[in-house]
Amino acid sequence: MSFEVLLLEFDNPQHPWVYCVAPEVSRDVFPALLHIREDRSIWFRGRYIPGLCVYSASIFKFESWPSKSVQVLDQTATYLGKLVIWLRTRRLFHLNSGVVLYTPAPGEQVRDTEPRINRNFPGIAKQLLPITRAWRGVWPGGVAPFGPAGHFQTIAPQEECWCGSGETYGNCHRRQEASVLGNTGDGTSPN
Repeated sequence: MSFEVLLLEFDNPQHPWVYCVAPEVSRDVFPALLHIREDRSIWFRGRYIPGLCVYSASIFKFESWPSKSVQVLDQTATYLGKLVIWLRTRRLFHLNSGVVLYTPAPGEQVRDTEPRINRNFPGIAKQLLPITRAWRGVWPGGVAPFGPAGHFQTIAPQEECWCGSGETYGNCHRRQEASVLGNTGDGTSPN
C-alpha cells in the first residue's frame, strides 16, 4: 500500500500539518477513525482533505535535529503503518453477539457505512437508527488522550496544547474544553 502525503510548514511555534492525499483518509471512508482533524481541512485537487492527527503536541516533543519536517514525516510514517494494520485487521462485528459478520478480502478497501449516531432532520423528524454493527480493528501501540475529558485530565495548563498551535493548553483549548465539561477551567464549577 502506498500513500501520497502533503506537509504544510508554518513559522514557529506552529507545528506542521499533514494530509493524506491518496488514498482518501476521511470520515466519509472511516467514520470510526479517531485520528482525523476536520478542523484543519483544506481544498486540494478539487476536494476537501482533512488533516491527520499523527501525534499529540502535548506528548511529542521536537528534537533540535533533524528538522521539524523530517520529525513530522517520521511520525506520519509511524501513523500510516498503524493505519495499515488497523485497515487489515478490521472486521464487521455484531455488537450484541460479538459474531464477525464480514471479513474483507486482502487489499479490499471497505467504506464504513455503519450508522454511528441517530440522525436528526431539524424541523422534519428524528430518525432513530439502531446501532447493532461496527467495524473494529487493531490500532497498535497506545493512543494519546483525546476529547475534552482526556485532554483536561492529562494536560497541565502550562504544557503545550495538544493541537500543535505552539500555545500553552491554558491559553489555547483549555477554556473551550472546560466549558464543554461544565467547569471554568480552573477546577471550579461555573455555578
